[in-house]
Amino acid sequence: MSEGKLKTAVLGLNEQGLLLLEAAAKIENFEIIAVADKDAGLAEKVASTYKCAFYDDYRQLVSVMDSSLLSNDRETAKDKKTGEDRDDQHIQDLEHSQDAKASHDAKHSQDTKHSHDAKHSQDTKHSQDVKHSRDAEHSQDVEHSRDAEHSRDAEHSQDAEHSQDSDNIGNIGCLLVAADMHTCDEYVRMAIKKKINILKLPPVARNFEEAAELVRLAKDQDVKFSIANPGRFAKSHLDLRQFLQDGQIEQVFLITAYYNAGDRKHSPWQTDPKLAGGGVLLHNCYEIIDQIILNFGTPEQVYSLNTNAAGDRQQRLYLTEDTAVVTMKFSDTSFGNLIASRRDGTGPREEFLKIYGKNKILTITNTQLTVTDGLSQKSKKLKYDDDESEWYMAMLENFALSILSPHNNKLCSSGRENLTNMAVIESAYLSARTATPEEPVKLLQMAQIEPTEI
Repeated sequence: MSEGKLKTAVLGLNEQGLLLLEAAAKIENFEIIAVADKDAGLAEKVASTYKCAFYDDYRQLVSVMDSSLLSNDRETAKDKKTGEDRDDQHIQDLEHSQDAKASHDAKHSQDTKHSHDAKHSQDTKHSQDVKHSRDAEHSQDVEHSRDAEHSRDAEHSQDAEHSQDSDNIGNIGCLLVAADMHTCDEYVRMAIKKKINILKLPPVARNFEEAAELVRLAKDQDVKFSIANPGRFAKSHLDLRQFLQDGQIEQVFLITAYYNAGDRKHSPWQTDPKLAGGGVLLHNCYEIIDQIILNFGTPEQVYSLNTNAAGDRQQRLYLTEDTAVVTMKFSDTSFGNLIASRRDGTGPREEFLKIYGKNKILTITNTQLTVTDGLSQKSKKLKYDDDESEWYMAMLENFALSILSPHNNKLCSSGRENLTNMAVIESAYLSARTATPEEPVKLLQMAQIEPTEI
């Protein structure tokens, strides 16, 4: 399939939703047709900037997108039918022309025969020469006619194939989802069932079971379902991945990760387990957990402790965690540890990943990679000037091309792949309740899904 445009709508106009919208508008493969947010005033204001439709009803947005795509399909089918009728008429005209030519040749042959009978025998040889010449000329005409017909058929076949690809491109829709999970989960399912491709901000869903359901649904409907992990496209993380692949750090035995959300405000719904599914691990640490699994695979075991600021044990059961410590076992000789908090008064926002190997330590943030010699303690700092908007553009371009040119562009962060992240997070929550280590692979097996090679 050739490259083209995706008819695109953005669901949810929070800070990240606006980043998605701004990035998509800069990429030629996206055609922004609508935006939606529960705040109708905000949706209208944003729509006026991007000259598109706006909605405050998510169901209506998905329904209108579906109707628009179906309308395009009907127009395409009508144009295709008109083209087929024109081709049928061309074939009939060609057959009629050939029949007329054959009739004329037959009549001319009979006249020639009568003329030959009336002539003297000495003219017979000359008549035969004329006949041979005429037969050769007729044979050449027939062969030329067949060649021309074959050429037209081949050209028509190529045009039809190109037209079909172009029509398919024009009728592909995608939904960029940034809305709060509890407000949009049913509409994501609705869009998938209507053959609309999805790119959704993490997490995949509120829990592993819901995530697996979405992944299966997308597979059944044969649409792309991608999870936005823009940090994968940060230059520091790309260099880290290359550093590891090149074997520039050996015998990794410890991975430590730290996340502090800082003093920024969090929506009240994120403290409700029924609405949010989880707290700091699910919503705040998703991308750093993604980096750990992306580079080191699925841990064999996960053990977790978590808590929140509620005054007593009974109250803590009804709130999501705001503080967590997670230990991961990758092998008998390699472990990982994550410390996370989003409680007020813990200082400025901070996030980093530290990797310990034989005589070398790597420290990674979104904008910096530091290589420290474990013996001399000398450090080399690599600083990067890319920002979130660039990561979002690279991520969206990969998503678009994985739909428009799938044979040449592999989707970087599929929903299927992100089920491993969800299994690790789910195992951490389960471990906090059971006070025993849990195995993410068991969750994947129960869902009949094997860990992916990333």
